[in-house]
Amino acid sequence: MGWASRICGAVALVAAGAACSGSPGEGRAPAPDTSSRVASTVPASSTTSMPAPAFGAGFLTVGDEHACALDEDGRAWCWGYGDSGRLGGASGGDAAVPVPVATDARFRTLSAGRTSTCGITTDGRTLCWGGNARGQLGDGATGRGTGDADRPTPGEVLGARAFEDVAVGQLHVCALDGEGGVWCWGASSSGQLGAAVGGDQTAPIRAGGDLRLVRLAQGGDTTSCGVDADGAAWCWGSNNFGQLGDGTRTNVGQAEPRRVVGDHEFEALAVGRTHACGIDLDGSLWCWGRNEAGQLGDGTTTDRAEPGVVAFDLPVRQVTANDRVTCAVTDDGRGWCWGANVEGRLGDGTLDDHAVPAEVAGGRRWRELHAGEAFTCGRTTDDAVFCWGTGQNGRLGDGSGEDRLVPVPVAVP
Repeated sequence: MGWASRICGAVALVAAGAACSGSPGEGRAPAPDTSSRVASTVPASSTTSMPAPAFGAGFLTVGDEHACALDEDGRAWCWGYGDSGRLGGASGGDAAVPVPVATDARFRTLSAGRTSTCGITTDGRTLCWGGNARGQLGDGATGRGTGDADRPTPGEVLGARAFEDVAVGQLHVCALDGEGGVWCWGASSSGQLGAAVGGDQTAPIRAGGDLRLVRLAQGGDTTSCGVDADGAAWCWGSNNFGQLGDGTRTNVGQAEPRRVVGDHEFEALAVGRTHACGIDLDGSLWCWGRNEAGQLGDGTTTDRAEPGVVAFDLPVRQVTANDRVTCAVTDDGRGWCWGANVEGRLGDGTLDDHAVPAEVAGGRRWRELHAGEAFTCGRTTDDAVFCWGTGQNGRLGDGSGEDRLVPVPVAVP
């Protein structure tokens, strides 16, 4: 669930998957020198040739247990765990290779969450499908405790608003309108909708008062974040581990957006289950929140309620986060992951946890990485999609169902 891209300069959770251009390394101050703490764990055997052609995509998003991508024509494909209809396929069930989402719509962006998926079409509609236990499909229905309102094929979000960005969290969704206004729907138990409401919302409501943002981060479990036009980061929702980044910790959810402390000009954010990260204007990467597996990347396992710099001397252009894991792409196109190495999702050929960045094996150059619950997927600079980690429910998309410690190509459907 979580990702962001600095080079696209668009929405942090989806636009990293779009084709980008420009010179991201220009006009930047040096990042903090922490090179001695970067892990060197790439096995010598990791540079073997690609065993099969990889699925080519112009866009990629990863949820907790499934992944989706857009082909060159804007058609959506998904694979992995199919419970609740989150893959959007007409046949339902799990898929070990990409299956087409059952719609004629063409999409320009997608966001995959825990049990549902949403996308914005080329004609400006917002469509969602999958689990709807807390109203997260935004269609006015809810099936709390029953699953009766789950939707296995795309349906339109109520309100007929033309959203520019959408971010799917665990059981809630937030979106930006054309003026930067924030709208959210779904579960509200921890303040993740950004408004003081009495219960779950089955259609979009205005969040954050007068707050205007230019991009969102993936919604996290029960925390949402975004960046305003000045580069200030704002977060709302759960704050039990300091993941709002305002210097406080509280077991009570915060519906009012809090500004992340520090003199930062963030260009992109990513939100994990209980931590968050942001890329500053100079390419340095900062993280805050829970750190029990080293997911903050500072060489410790100490939680932080405000941003701390990650152990990189390399400028970062894209970041993603999920449960106890963070991954990033540096300006040279190399991929790095750190935190809990559940089922090999760090991609370095080991099962070892890392409290500092470890390079993804294989020597490939990446546009973007996206971390799931126990797997990770990435899109290379030539738009090939690879995944690694657990193959349970087919979430690696290679047709095998096997676990992989290093990247393997997603099968061509």
